[in-house]
Amino acid sequence: MPKTLTTARLTLRPLVMADAQWITDAVQLPEIHRNVARIAPGQSHQETVSFIERSQSGVEAGTAYVRLIEHEDTRLGIVGLHRQTVSEPFELGYWLHPDHWSKGYMTEATAGVIAWADASLWPRYLVSGYF
Repeated sequence: MPKTLTTARLTLRPLVMADAQWITDAVQLPEIHRNVARIAPGQSHQETVSFIERSQSGVEAGTAYVRLIEHEDTRLGIVGLHRQTVSEPFELGYWLHPDHWSKGYMTEATAGVIAWADASLWPRYLVSGYF
């Protein structure tokens, strides 16, 4: 995945350590952690740092492509593709800060990631779930 993807309104960029506190604060919100299987209530700052490190190393391993979603330099949420091994399909995962719900941002962000994956990854299928 290119370092940065862009859509009509959004920038999807790699996570950096400077995002850790914002992510930690956001995932404390029940609207987020109760709807994302991989986020435990009370995620610590260190757990967020570990998540960022895994997302960075996952690019080299071919197991993770995670991007922070921004609109006009405002952080909105996260979208990414994850898998445990390179023989498995990618799972599409995402969350959006509740302040930015109902504006079409996640639809736009996931469409951008899916279009990239369809053109760049093999096999060309993804899985996802929801609560």
